[in-house]
Amino acid sequence: MTAYINRFGSTYAGATALPLCAADQEVGTDEHVSGLVELPGGLWYNAGGTAATQPTARLLQFTGAYKAASAAALQTSEDALRALVGTYNKLWMLMGDTTQRWRYARLLAARATVRPDGILSQAYELSFGLFSSYWHGADRSSSGAKASSPFTLDNDGNRAVTDAVLTWTPSGSSSTTFSLTVTGITQISYTGTVASGQALVIDCGQRSVLNNGANAYTAAFTLTASHTIDDWLSITASGGVSVILATDAAGGTLAWAYDDGWA
Repeated sequence: MTAYINRFGSTYAGATALPLCAADQEVGTDEHVSGLVELPGGLWYNAGGTAATQPTARLLQFTGAYKAASAAALQTSEDALRALVGTYNKLWMLMGDTTQRWRYARLLAARATVRPDGILSQAYELSFGLFSSYWHGADRSSSGAKASSPFTLDNDGNRAVTDAVLTWTPSGSSSTTFSLTVTGITQISYTGTVASGQALVIDCGQRSVLNNGANAYTAAFTLTASHTIDDWLSITASGGVSVILATDAAGGTLAWAYDDGWA
């Protein structure tokens, strides 16, 4: 069985089933930006370098039909689908091995043409707006104590993950110095005070920093001279990265939340 898109909703178990009878779906990759910049004189500069460029937002369309044992059951499926038009949620893909992947999308339209003789079936053409992202696979969320550094952040997908959420919670004392380093690639530093038991949350995808819930994206937060990439943290595909924690706190816990990344 090949992979196909089959549900739309916040969780796979509770998501709304999409029309799949005689379905025709776009399941290819996103288009990526070229990274090329045109210069005077007809010359070009490869601003993207050798790294993979980011995908662009795109429109995904597919057709499929609902079939039901009764007109009432068919109407129930149609009403559930129509209620989702305009909403933003997770679009789910069922893989050949029965695992699931998802990405955020907005259902833009659910077009239908009525066939009077098809009272137990109804075809739809669906249009989803896919946001610049990737398909999320297995949940890699975990945590480790300060003493366990360095931490291995795995990614068994086929593309880098750049939207991890990192949460530092000191214990035993406050922290006034805190850094995360991937040797030769990443160094994130925060020199503000994080009180014992409170959380410093660094969202690498949204590029936001919160200290005990308050905005902390200030001069205290920096990407140091040792930081060599555009993203805050890139967890490489088919492997992962080793993250070194350095802090003056007596103890504490670093938590990370992200999923495997798939093109």
